[in-house]
Amino acid sequence: MNKRKIHNKDDWAHFAIGYLRLAELACLEIIEKKHQEKGLETNFTMEHIYIPALFNLKHGIEILLKTLGIEFLNKEILDQSDYSHDIEEIFSRLRKEIREERLKNAVLEFEKKNPDRKGDLSGKEIFDELERIVRKYHSLDFLKEKIGTDYTIKDPDNTALRYPENNLSICINYKKLSKKFTKDDVGKSMVESARLETILWQLYVLLYEEQLKQLK
Repeated sequence: MNKRKIHNKDDWAHFAIGYLRLAELACLEIIEKKHQEKGLETNFTMEHIYIPALFNLKHGIEILLKTLGIEFLNKEILDQSDYSHDIEEIFSRLRKEIREERLKNAVLEFEKKNPDRKGDLSGKEIFDELERIVRKYHSLDFLKEKIGTDYTIKDPDNTALRYPENNLSICINYKKLSKKFTKDDVGKSMVESARLETILWQLYVLLYEEQLKQLK
């Protein structure tokens, strides 16, 4: 991939928030059913919109992580690593590059100016929570029990049992899967979508405090 100049860093945060809010909105609609009427084919049911909501949540996480990388590492150019879609890989690289000591210093600076808000922000805990959510939506372990046997395996290149690595294709029966979700699943995704936006702003506050200190 060619390197590309970043023209407007703020756009990345707007995109991340947009995807996360759309996921949250879809989950809210499933739970509260504000726009559903009996007899209408356009009802926004769990079967129709929860899987797309999960996609928006996953993509929102990817853009959020890339936003944090751009801001905390002061990037001006998108490099090869920015084209990855593996959210666990992106997070691991981000946590390695943004040292815990750096976040701790930013928290101390924030608390110095806002003594009444001591304990509101903690860099390590924020990153720990972000890591938990990233790993959940990267591994999708919560889907495995629901998928059960509702999938087929395709082996177009005859590589199964031939090599330890292969080109097997797994086809999930999404029609059956979509009927196995519960409002509890939806509620958790809604809370996590909202929480991710809060985490983004909390880390932005720490970045702002760090930048102010550097200007002194």
